[in-house]
Amino acid sequence: MNISLFLSSGTATDSCNSGNSFLPTILIVLILLGIVMFVMPLFNKRKDQEKNEARNSISIGDVILTIGGIIGTVIDVETTPEGGQRFTIETGTESNKSTLTFDINALYSFISRGEIYLKRKAEEDAAKAEAERLAKEAKLAKKKGGKDKPSDYKPPEDEAFSDFGSFEEDSQENTQEDNKE
Repeated sequence: MNISLFLSSGTATDSCNSGNSFLPTILIVLILLGIVMFVMPLFNKRKDQEKNEARNSISIGDVILTIGGIIGTVIDVETTPEGGQRFTIETGTESNKSTLTFDINALYSFISRGEIYLKRKAEEDAAKAEAERLAKEAKLAKKKGGKDKPSDYKPPEDEAFSDFGSFEEDSQENTQEDNKE
């Protein structure tokens, strides 16, 4: 149609200059493609890591969604002889239950987490909170010059000091001697 007119319009010098004007555009496009090709694997790596963590944390009682769209409750998690994992879910109504076994890669997402996972997560959170609390107390004690000890500090029990008795025994003996005088 008018394409040949569009391409052939202009002088010979215009056609030479228009060829050079595409060079910066092509370079910009190539640079952008290079950046995208560099950044995309980083996002994919992060997503793969999250999926692996989710697959490793599957436990009995979790309600999950498979890649095929099946929703069910995990009733068994086992390791295959090849070193992989598979899980068995129970799905259906009370009168018509079905059990299906899937490879761990069939896990799409968690709908809700089971009691075992929640207990384990609560224990991990409690241990983490305790470690953070002790670290804060140690840091505070260090700032104060080491004079204060953390609240759960227990001095070492040495046999060399066991002969001296306790402070309470000494104070009781002193009060008895004072009363006699």
